[in-house]
Amino acid sequence: MEESMRALLVTIGETFGVQPSAFHEFERDRRASSASGNLESSAPYDSVAAIVERSFRHLTLDAYGDLNLKIDVLKASISFCEALPDFDGVLRFTVELLQTIRGDLMLPETNRKTPFLPPEEQVRLLNNIKRTVGAANKLGAPGLEAEYWDDFLVRGVELLNPPDSRRPVRRLKRELHSAAANDDGSKKDPFLYNPFSKPSSKASELLLIAGEYASFKVTLQNPYEFDIEIERLRLDGEGVSFDALAERILIPPLSLQEVIVSGVAHAEGTLNITGCIVKVRHCRERKFPIFTKFWKPDPEYKFKRTGLAAKRPLSERPLSWSSTTSKEGKTVSKIGPETTSYSIKVIKNQPTMVIQSISLSQSAIMVLEGETRAFNVTLQNTSRCPVDFVLFTFQDSTTRQLQSALSNKDLLPVEVYELELQLVTKPALRWRREGLNPEDFSIPAGQSATFTVEVFGKPGLQDAIVQIDYCYAGVPYAELPETFYTRQILFPITITVNASVEVARCDIMPFTGDFAWWNKNNQHLLSSGSNSNADGSLSTPNPSSPFSSRSSNDDAQFSSLVSRLGLGLSGSDHCLLLLDLRNAWPNPLSVSLRVKEDSGAIVTEGNQEQDNTGQGAVSGDIQPGQISRFVLVVPRVYVDDPHASIPVLDTGIRRQFVVSANKLSFEAEAASREAFWYREGLLKHILGFWKEEATGREGRIELRNIRLNPRMVDAMRMEDIDFTFSLSPLRSGGGESNASGEEHSIVQTGRSKFTVKTEEFLNLTVTIHNRSSKPIHPLLRLQPSLRNQPHTIALDLSRRLVWTGMLQRTFPILNGGETTRATLGVTVLCRGEYEFGATVEEVRILKPPPPQPSQKEDEDKKDEQQQERKVQFPEHDDDGIEDTFGADAVKTRRIWHARETCIITAVD
Repeated sequence: MEESMRALLVTIGETFGVQPSAFHEFERDRRASSASGNLESSAPYDSVAAIVERSFRHLTLDAYGDLNLKIDVLKASISFCEALPDFDGVLRFTVELLQTIRGDLMLPETNRKTPFLPPEEQVRLLNNIKRTVGAANKLGAPGLEAEYWDDFLVRGVELLNPPDSRRPVRRLKRELHSAAANDDGSKKDPFLYNPFSKPSSKASELLLIAGEYASFKVTLQNPYEFDIEIERLRLDGEGVSFDALAERILIPPLSLQEVIVSGVAHAEGTLNITGCIVKVRHCRERKFPIFTKFWKPDPEYKFKRTGLAAKRPLSERPLSWSSTTSKEGKTVSKIGPETTSYSIKVIKNQPTMVIQSISLSQSAIMVLEGETRAFNVTLQNTSRCPVDFVLFTFQDSTTRQLQSALSNKDLLPVEVYELELQLVTKPALRWRREGLNPEDFSIPAGQSATFTVEVFGKPGLQDAIVQIDYCYAGVPYAELPETFYTRQILFPITITVNASVEVARCDIMPFTGDFAWWNKNNQHLLSSGSNSNADGSLSTPNPSSPFSSRSSNDDAQFSSLVSRLGLGLSGSDHCLLLLDLRNAWPNPLSVSLRVKEDSGAIVTEGNQEQDNTGQGAVSGDIQPGQISRFVLVVPRVYVDDPHASIPVLDTGIRRQFVVSANKLSFEAEAASREAFWYREGLLKHILGFWKEEATGREGRIELRNIRLNPRMVDAMRMEDIDFTFSLSPLRSGGGESNASGEEHSIVQTGRSKFTVKTEEFLNLTVTIHNRSSKPIHPLLRLQPSLRNQPHTIALDLSRRLVWTGMLQRTFPILNGGETTRATLGVTVLCRGEYEFGATVEEVRILKPPPPQPSQKEDEDKKDEQQQERKVQFPEHDDDGIEDTFGADAVKTRRIWHARETCIITAVD
């Protein structure tokens, strides 16, 4: 009583175990510390540690004493203060009463516990606070305000995502180029699932754009049965300058209310939101931490204290209220509520663009298979910031179908390669840059720019989404950081793809090399102006004789193809390709097929009428629903390693194992790989185009539907050993010169066809060329015989043909790319047709030379390929499929037969 009536009432209340006013205690302790000069006072009133302390004290006092007595004592204290009058005491004891009667410290989502007073009495207490603050303002105490009675007012803060068109997206620089997508130098785990790896729980990145307003969702709780009026609410953060304010908020009774607060960051950097500064009406403005997780303290079931000592909390204060260890190292049985903070990255100011116009009607387009059509998209910069980076990416239905098909584990390696090739090299939509330089690209504020997008007709294409990424990077394109942020514009388009020209059937047949030889010889004679050699020993037929009888259009096109043979880089080895094409479009289509002699030449797709050097073209018209056959003469294909493993393209789809779905035999697997590599070689030499003359539509014919069988592969295969025959007269004295002036006449009528006179001494030269990269120890066998005769008669040459030398002979080791020759003296005694067959057989199997230091990198690549083949074909032995082929080659010596025999026609 000597201090004040309020101190007596506080002492009485503490004796009965009412909830004390923590704010007044804090102010008292702070004044005492300042008076004594002790600067190390307790934690601030609004700190997390102080709130946790009050929470545990609230739990302890709830289990102490009688609740009705506490309520009666607080009501009596309020009445005493009103009679004095003591406005500060009225507010203090009213807040203590509200804290005493509350049910839960934190409201759960369901099963909410109401306070212990009826709603009308709770409203009377709130009105008592309002009336007291109003009376104090009228009587000259305007700064008098109550302390808010709920420390857990803020139950969550969440950054709301902006609209899709304004949302920043994190991008990586290596994603801009498909070739650099996998250039990650870090070591990657080869397994899709590793049970020993540490789990990653990285949350999604929170982003703000400097200078632009963003929306936050703040969750507030009201555990009482009366409305709470909030005059203003401001988000409190650390880091960059940030403003976020909301006013005039009303929280309904006994509820969790979500409030939208708009805020803006003024600079680039990192923002850490730790709580909210709230001004409740008639209450002091203070900071509230963020309590996202629901916390409910466990009650004490064992009481070891009696009397006034039972009011003290049982456990000591821990190091942090999310741990179970105290400062003295003891185990703490209780864990306090956990606070949450939000770290938000603020990026620099970014522009905003909108689609001004699209050249498509109703965002739909119709194309034919193989056709490429384009449409324009005009973008307008509606912000005050320029745009210096734009990237177009696409999502289409064919990509989803291919990715779904690639997820099938029962696919063969050939099928996997075809699907990956369609996914990687043949996109359905493509951005046509048209000379756009990324270094100088810019769209100023308020300006527009037009972009062109191409649509390629692929079977199964139904819809697509065009995604436009744009931003203001502020640096040149080559100096983009590894991580940057863009905004996206998405718009869908509907695509209809109709059938055009389809490959119905395909066949490959062998073709003679006489036409190529004739073209080469004719060009040489036309350049020299003579039809015979200087010594008169060799003559050729009339240059115009092979094609003089052709008159029709088809024959003229075939003659045009044949007339080009041998003039390119492919040599004299060709084969016939028969293609049956079907017109699936209801209008006539003109078809043009081109043959490239050089597989590495680049062909322009736009101008189909252009006839490039080294190309032959066959064209024709196909009526609707009809099938027409086209005959092409294409170069034969040489593959150094036809049993190499089928490559795996980089599609971004992770595969732990690539195995054959069917357990193929060794021979079937070898034939499958051989057909794959020769088909790839064939597709490098042929191109197909179609055009609709009435409308001007044009496109490419999909030739990857061609499938090869072993007979077709054999017709287009070029062996490792190449045979060339030549015939020359044997001069007097065994030399090559004609000292006596005798006339000899050898007429070459084809690549390996000669017409000679009987009883002349001739030299037959066989040239052997090793096309492969591996060395060969050859054994040459020559077999003369009569042409077009049964086997028993064909070898009866005793009185018809004589030769000087061995028909079977060995040569030194022939390395890759080297050539050797063998000469045999021949004299024809009787007129007729004779032929010389040639065969090369390996004398012994040569082991590859030991690797040189400079070849270490190549050997490492080869080892990686062998390891890959082991994974692809686990059904074979442990050495892998390539080593299996190698072991098989060691057991069997290879034999090569000349595809064309040397034919000698003898006349009198």
